[in-house]
Amino acid sequence: MAVRLDSNCCRVSRKTNGVEKGNMMQFSTTSDYAIRTVLYLALHAERCCTAGEIEENMKVPATYLHKVTKQLKNAGIVRAVKGNGGGYTLMKAADQTSLYDILSLTEQTLEINGCLENEAFCSRHSTDICPVRKVYTGLNAMLKEGLKQATIKQLLM
Repeated sequence: MAVRLDSNCCRVSRKTNGVEKGNMMQFSTTSDYAIRTVLYLALHAERCCTAGEIEENMKVPATYLHKVTKQLKNAGIVRAVKGNGGGYTLMKAADQTSLYDILSLTEQTLEINGCLENEAFCSRHSTDICPVRKVYTGLNAMLKEGLKQATIKQLLM
């Protein structure tokens, strides 16, 4: 496989044309590190990868790596192997794990606006007739479907 992962492969810039942007809709650093970890494990699926190896090659801080591997392990995405020659490995093939699987673990929500989570969020109390909410609902559905369709294997191609 000729894929080479850069440690910044999943980063999203907060600057546009050199101008710092305000509150952008973006995934968390934890999500970034979880995706990096799963990508690295997928690239080395034939063996266990140590925490130190993942930290060094994917520039994931040890504290974050412990956090994300615990989440990924609890979700059945990653397996921890103890002992000599141990480390982490994927539990499922790369084509069986989607970005949605990872992001639904690491993000508080995948809703693009508060009104999609909680109708009380709307100060106008009109979520049932709001034309903007209807657009957000459609966009949110497309986002989630896109994340479900995007597999780790596709990211490695």
